[in-house]
Amino acid sequence: MSLINSEMLSNSAARPAARISRDACAYCQGHPNTRPNGSVFGPPGQKGSAPIMNTEIHVADAGAHRSVRIGDRATVRLPQTPTTGYRWQVVAPDPRLRLVDDRFETGLSPCGAGGLRVLVFEAVGAGPVRLQLTKNRSWGGAPPIEEFAVDLNVQPQE
Repeated sequence: MSLINSEMLSNSAARPAARISRDACAYCQGHPNTRPNGSVFGPPGQKGSAPIMNTEIHVADAGAHRSVRIGDRATVRLPQTPTTGYRWQVVAPDPRLRLVDDRFETGLSPCGAGGLRVLVFEAVGAGPVRLQLTKNRSWGGAPPIEEFAVDLNVQPQE
């Protein structure tokens, strides 16, 4: 993960409006553009800098319906233990969602322990989207051991 310094946050020419985790740096916690959910957006009054919203989706949200706008992000966090060979994968990618990040996060757990598969999608087209993932191995042809789905209603920007 790259570090973000205060100059980057305060200089709108150095970065477009972006969502930055509050955990990324201590500066974000006191930044005037930080929302309670930890997202940061462009300087106030900057033309064309509509805030990028982030919708967090967890395993408990299976089967839920969420609304997002074009340009917003949906971050899916699902438990995974990579050493088992099972990994979360998107079943049928929808062109209205673009995968912008796919990573595995661990806490201070020992090597080989479980963690979270984090998939970040950007909404790029309006309409209903069923985001479906399965946890399976990429080899062997065995059926998935887990399934996860959430319905997103992608709305146009106003």
